Amino acid sequence: MKYRKIGILFLCILLFECKHRTPSIPKERTGFLMDTVVRVSVWDDSFKESEIHPILDRCFGKMAELEQTFSTHIDTSEVSRIAQSAGKNPVFVSKTVFDLFPVVHDIWQISGGAFDVTVGSLKKLWGFDDHTSPHVPCADSIVQCLETVGFNKVKYAQSQVYLSQPGMELDFGGIAKGYIVDQAVKVLRDAGVKAGIVEAGGDLFIFGKRPGKKYWRIGVRHPRYHEVKKEVIGFIETKGDVGIATSGDYERYFIHQGKRYHHILDPKTGYPASGSISVTILTKDAMHADAWATAVFVLGPEKGMQLIEQLPETEGLIFYLQNGKIVYRVSRGLRKAYHSLE
Repeated sequence: MKYRKIGILFLCILLFECKHRTPSIPKERTGFLMDTVVRVSVWDDSFKESEIHPILDRCFGKMAELEQTFSTHIDTSEVSRIAQSAGKNPVFVSKTVFDLFPVVHDIWQISGGAFDVTVGSLKKLWGFDDHTSPHVPCADSIVQCLETVGFNKVKYAQSQVYLSQPGMELDFGGIAKGYIVDQAVKVLRDAGVKAGIVEAGGDLFIFGKRPGKKYWRIGVRHPRYHEVKKEVIGFIETKGDVGIATSGDYERYFIHQGKRYHHILDPKTGYPASGSISVTILTKDAMHADAWATAVFVLGPEKGMQLIEQLPETEGLIFYLQNGKIVYRVSRGLRKAYHSLE
């Protein structure tokens, strides 16, 4: 059995520059949060280096604070406390956590259940929770675990959250990282920063206009870059104020008996979603981009693209295998902006 867990910067998306162009130099800082490398880049010459440092301190401080809030690895975190009371009693939560429940509820409904934050126990069963080694569970245990999955089993009202089924656990991994990126951007904007990027693995938000450039150029990670030794499969040209997220079967996976098993689980079957190998979403904020990337991945290329085309202010790119070859579908509004390098 082989297990790969990628925790590097630009997990799925990276800032892409043509080799023959000289890029503008941002003020930036990197750190390790949310189990990945996080980078904050600021393009604003009105700030001195000494003025940027305290802003970046606040930015990383906010992200660290929110990581603690949504962590499933800390027994005293709000998400953990909700799970500890599953089937027993409602739990009072902060406004930060409570306000996400209507959002995830809407995405769950619109996606037909493809996006579901109640897959926590299922991820733990597969060993994708970082507490155990990833493995293929027996079929009976998956069927039993599915009884704890389903957002219809979640009740929330008046700052309280209740998981009605004992053994239920929440996993905000498909939306929290994007949300945290958005909150970091808010810190920068509130400080007066005019342009920049906050990125955490495959999630990022670009705001403002890049000096001397008409577009931001974002490279899309090759879904099989380890095998082909090619990092970028194409790039997207976009203006600022957009959230971008990618979900891929190469982020966390293991190989068992020659088959790849990844961490993006289908809430209905209990097994890793099949069909897509990588999905990139562009929309109004990183939070929704994060969630829709997960939902579209689970739905597969055909139904996933149908969903993208129905969503307002949302574009997407879906990679999948056809006769052993990587092919892709691109939404109508992204066709002129996406440039394949294959």
